[in-house]
Amino acid sequence: MYLRKNSPYKEYFQKGILLLKETGIINHEDKIRNRRNKKCLGMVKYIEIGLEETSVALEIFLFGLICSTFIFIIELINAKFMSWLIEYRKQN
Repeated sequence: MYLRKNSPYKEYFQKGILLLKETGIINHEDKIRNRRNKKCLGMVKYIEIGLEETSVALEIFLFGLICSTFIFIIELINAKFMSWLIEYRKQN
């Protein structure tokens, strides 16, 4: 329970948690949560994946990398131009 020290709500939370324990809701949630986590992974067969299978994903990644680099360069040029334009207007 995350409450600050001497919080006026501490008693309400304690009563609420006690009520949840008495009705069995906390035990029920714990059983459901533990049941989901117990999966046997011993019989899973792994498939080897090479460059041929991942070439499309690699191409998409490289395309995005090239596009983002191009946009970054455009932003740098724009920032330089805008600073030059501001300095030019101050002089005139």
